[in-house]
Amino acid sequence: MSPDQVKAALDGAVAGVSRGSGDCSSWQRYGDTGVTAIYGPGPRLDAMSGPPVRLRDVELIARAPSEVGADLRELARREGLPVRVNRSGDPEVAA
Repeated sequence: MSPDQVKAALDGAVAGVSRGSGDCSSWQRYGDTGVTAIYGPGPRLDAMSGPPVRLRDVELIARAPSEVGADLRELARREGLPVRVNRSGDPEVAA
């Protein structure tokens, strides 16, 4: 999606933070929505019709974020692991 498409999908939400990196990727954080959009060069994957993306038995795409989060917390509980989150979308910031 383009920044304009993300804005439209979020009912006109305005990005509060925008950043770029040396590899031509960039990201925009829409703080009130909890969405961080990450953009980069090259072909794009469509999260609704693209290839399946899973972590163990948890399907990560084409689902409500709350459902994915609940399933990831359950997976972590079963495997005795902590859940850490990087809400900024910044690949340089540890979760």
